[in-house]
Amino acid sequence: MIGLMSIYSRNAALRTALGSHMQHQTQGHPLSSDQPYASSIDGEGRKKKRGRVLLWAAGALALGVATVMVIGAPAETDDAPTSVVVDQHPMQLLSSETVTVAPRSLQETVRIVGSLSPLRQAKLTARVSGPVDAVLVRPGDPVKQGDVLIQINLREFNLQLKQAEETARATEAQLVLAKATLDRTRTLVDRNIVPKANLERDEANVEHLSANLEALRAQAENTRILLENATIVAPFDGIVAGRSVEPGQALEAGAPTIHIVDLTQLEMNGAAPVQESARVRSGQTAVLSVDGDAENTFTAVVDRVNPLAIEGSRQVPVYLSIDNSAGQLRGGMFANGKLIVDQVDNVLALEASAIKRDDQGDFVLTLEGDKVTRTAVTTGRAWENGRTVEITSGLEPGMVVIAASLQELRPGAPVVLVRG
Repeated sequence: MIGLMSIYSRNAALRTALGSHMQHQTQGHPLSSDQPYASSIDGEGRKKKRGRVLLWAAGALALGVATVMVIGAPAETDDAPTSVVVDQHPMQLLSSETVTVAPRSLQETVRIVGSLSPLRQAKLTARVSGPVDAVLVRPGDPVKQGDVLIQINLREFNLQLKQAEETARATEAQLVLAKATLDRTRTLVDRNIVPKANLERDEANVEHLSANLEALRAQAENTRILLENATIVAPFDGIVAGRSVEPGQALEAGAPTIHIVDLTQLEMNGAAPVQESARVRSGQTAVLSVDGDAENTFTAVVDRVNPLAIEGSRQVPVYLSIDNSAGQLRGGMFANGKLIVDQVDNVLALEASAIKRDDQGDFVLTLEGDKVTRTAVTTGRAWENGRTVEITSGLEPGMVVIAASLQELRPGAPVVLVRG
């Protein structure tokens, strides 16, 4: 403090001396109009001398200020450590580069492709011959079970039935009379009134009439069946997919008539890679999409698996059933999808690229506030051909993991999370 006051005093003295010198130079050499040349020379000399004085004074002041700064600055000691602070600017991290840990399901799948066909369909044929009186449906028409589709002329069948029934009734009456005659003849033979040959004759007549009656009754029943078959009806609810007959056509028995399909249940005639076929079993579920409808997916269930691969290919036939109650699908569509052959639920998992390894083991980078943190994890089974890894310990639901591979990120680094 004393040194500081001494310096201030010395600076003040310098300023006083400088002021006095300047005044002396001015008063000691007054300018007059009688001596212009001398005044000019003296003036130049005074200017040079005054400049040297000013330079000297300025140097002294600068030295004084420097001295004040050195003496006034606090002295460094060994007890006051020094440190270099580096200003770390937070790195922007997109929200799309992070993932919030949550329980999920993991699946192993097998690709499957194939075409769809109605699980139930019927190609109806004529069971009787005759002219077609009416065709009551067209392709695309919905039908209910029992609806009349085609009517074949009934006249011939009605005549046949009438004749068979009338002949059967007449034969039945004859049989009743023959049985009565047989009873009388048996009594007379027992009394030895008529010969036994009469009994044998009457018994043969009854047997003959009985056989005729059975044949006539069968004929009548067959005619009734033909009469029923002359009317072709829908065997189940469905849609008419095709028609091969027209009104007035002379139809032969066995000729194709109507094709009906039921679209509420479809079957996929699919194929899976032969190397994956051992993992495919009945009851497994597949998620499918069809050509022309990428927005919707459909669920199918494996019904059966063919034990033999398709000749000339490395594919095994797989047959799946599909509930199509909503009627969105059609027969003949091409479908492809994933058949789920293994699945676990309610587990924690991450993309394999988010998991890192160092000398201490597996870890991930997580966000705690605005800082990056190293979080050790224990990994389990790899799924989806190694793309996803199950995490058995180290993470809890709700934690935020940095999923992107950012080499510049290190534990402790500050970050700012932005949308993107």
